[in-house]
Amino acid sequence: MSRHVPAAAEVRARPHGHGSVRLAITDLDAELVVAFPDELADQRAASTATYNLRLTAIRAFFWSLALEEPAYSGQIQRVLTVPSKIATKREVSFLLRAEIEAILTAGVGGGL
Repeated sequence: MSRHVPAAAEVRARPHGHGSVRLAITDLDAELVVAFPDELADQRAASTATYNLRLTAIRAFFWSLALEEPAYSGQIQRVLTVPSKIATKREVSFLLRAEIEAILTAGVGGGL
């Protein structure tokens, strides 16, 4: 990113797969940032992990933008406070002692 980024800096986006649209920094608010990964999750059945990774990339962009465009610090702070989604955690199941002993005595795979 250039040290001389003008206040009207633009980024490119591809909404709905139809070409590109020019967005000014003022267009990139917290509502749009939330809508982007939400829409991808709905259209592509993306997981919560994918949502969080996309949000992390967006946050990285806004962290660098904060250094280049301090005049937009309020807007940038609102975007940086967008929360990640909490994924459902998989249940961790444990083997019973009898099951562990059965596996060890079976000798499957040539042992340890």
